[in-house]
Amino acid sequence: MFNEYVNQITINIQTLQNIQSHLHKLFINDIAGQTSMNVNFGQSLVEHLKQSTGFNFISVSNKLEELNIYHMMMELSAALNTLAVTLSK
Repeated sequence: MFNEYVNQITINIQTLQNIQSHLHKLFINDIAGQTSMNVNFGQSLVEHLKQSTGFNFISVSNKLEELNIYHMMMELSAALNTLAVTLSK
């Protein structure tokens, strides 16, 4: 019985690790920054976040990739909920 519990937690951790590789993609709208300044706001923000956190964030400008980012956030939420249920058993 305990081995099954450990197996469920291991699977949950693997799922979270798979999702983690996609969480460094950021979709930042540059329009507001470009209208008020002559600076690439999105890329500047990504660089600031990289330096501040140590994570390798990347900027995504492709609309299809943007939709995939939202899918990954939903997948992360589901994986965290699944882990919570597993831990509460």
